Amino acid sequence: TYAMPQNPGITPHWNYISNVNPSLTADDGAAKVSCSVYGKIGTTTRVEITAELQQYITGCWMTVKIFTAESDSHRVMLSEVYSLTPGYSYRLRATVTAYSGTAMESDVVFSGTVVCRK
Repeated sequence: TYAMPQNPGITPHWNYISNVNPSLTADDGAAKVSCSVYGKIGTTTRVEITAELQQYITGCWMTVKIFTAESDSHRVMLSEVYSLTPGYSYRLRATVTAYSGTAMESDVVFSGTVVCRK
């Protein structure tokens, strides 16, 4: 199992989100899915994650499982394990939303791609 490197040279500008860390690893036919979101202390009042585990099939990324987490604070962590089909590529597509009162912002981030090997 290996992960392809991400592009570390691009940094988004967010008003209510400080940091997002999507992660996907695959070992022995199982995915370990994790994503943390940190909002700005004193500004962010709620954070949400919708993480889609996606499998690459015949030229398309298809969602095979959706995980969610939310918190009425400035940070939230999601951590799950899910069985994979060996021989396919997978990635995590995380939609994160942060609120400051009634104002909100949302963004989509991706993990690196992993290949599941048995």
